[in-house]
Amino acid sequence: VTNLDCRELLIASHIKPWQNSNGYEKLNGYNGILLCANLDRLFDTGLISFADDGAMILSRHLTDKHRAELGIPRPLRKAPEQLAPFLQYHRAERFQR
Repeated sequence: VTNLDCRELLIASHIKPWQNSNGYEKLNGYNGILLCANLDRLFDTGLISFADDGAMILSRHLTDKHRAELGIPRPLRKAPEQLAPFLQYHRAERFQR
């Protein structure tokens, strides 16, 4: 997402949580997104999500000041279309509008 080139700070995050996924979804490579630590936490808590095209969506709970302080990037690279079903799940079930 951020093009960060420091492997120690990157986390492979499930989009649809493991406990809510079936066997196929758990092992599907498209049920994952590579995030830096702060974005991973924001994603897991539903404070950010992503549109089907990969554009980041911010919760109303995050202000422009938060975005600047956290270094939340805009715009992002285009997401593969195979991520769309998992991103739709995240927006419906996890994202705090």
